[in-house]
Order: sequence, then C-alpha cells, then structure tokens
Amino acid sequence: MADAPAPPPESPTTLNNLVTGQGLDAEKAAKSSIPINNIDGATLEKNGMEFLKALKDEDLGKLVLAANYLETKKLLRYCCKKMAMMAQGKAPLELRILFEISTDEEDEHAEMGLKERHRVAPSRKK
Repeated sequence: MADAPAPPPESPTTLNNLVTGQGLDAEKAAKSSIPINNIDGATLEKNGMEFLKALKDEDLGKLVLAANYLETKKLLRYCCKKMAMMAQGKAPLELRILFEISTDEEDEHAEMGLKERHRVAPSRKK
C-alpha cells in the first residue's frame, strides 16, 4: 500500500470529495497523504505516457473508464492519445479486432438472440 499526496483544491470533483470526506480542508490536504490500497510505490512513480506504454492493451479500456469516472482530464487525454497511437495506420477490420468493436451484423444477431430468449423464457406469474 502506498500513500498518494492529497489532491490540490482544483482537482477533479470525485477526488475532492474523497479528501473532504476524510475531514480535510485544502490546507490540511496539502500537508497529508491519502492511503491507496492495492497500489505500490512503483506504480505511483510511473507517470504519463511511460505508465501508458507499460499498460497492457486490455487494461487501457478500464483505465479510460476510471479516468472518466474520477474526472481526471489529463489522464483521460493520455489514454485517448495512446488509443489514437494504437489506431494509427490500421485498417477498419484491424480496428474492430483491436478495440473489440462488433459489426452491425453481429449486433443484430445478438439483439435477435436476446429477443428470442425473452420470447421463449417462461413468464413467472404469481
């Protein structure tokens, strides 16, 4: 477990809520740290594109969702930049495979399967 410096007052809303939820004001937060479970110091030392270069492709999507949820615009920009670099020079089919994007036919087939299961499923009336 590592301690991260508390975010400054202009940090994203979710992080500010975390700090204020611990009863810290801006001055106290600047002098203290927040414990972050399941993250070691080596992870925190990596930053920016260095961190993203070491990140596995399958984890990038999860990081994008987390950055969006935490409202960390800078991290979200870095993630999008990495995704753009990954996509550069790729054909549409390669992009579908890389980013696991289904085709319209696959979407229609899945939707029909859901409708069929819903229609066939026995109704439970009490």
